[in-house]
Amino acid sequence: MTSKGSTQGRFQRACDRRNVQQAELAALELVQPLSLLNALALVRLYAETGSPKFDSAAVRWVGRYAFEERDVQVQDMQLAVAALGSLRGRRAEQVEPVLLKLL
Repeated sequence: MTSKGSTQGRFQRACDRRNVQQAELAALELVQPLSLLNALALVRLYAETGSPKFDSAAVRWVGRYAFEERDVQVQDMQLAVAALGSLRGRRAEQVEPVLLKLL
């Protein structure tokens, strides 16, 4: 931990400030790989900022979701993909809770 706080805290602050570069740097410094929740925060950040990394990050997130979560059904995957796709739209704030409920 540095004088500026934990790596997790820096990651969260960078996401809150919509600073993609700082969020990515903090994510790389985390001792553990990004949790699904933190990975979703990064995907959302990519969507909000129009990053070209959005599509590949969203696809990786869906793959991790299918692999890491228990009892994932086809309907869950369909919902996750549709909600992720909507993160770039006008209703992004409305679909984020849907994604969070999947976790």
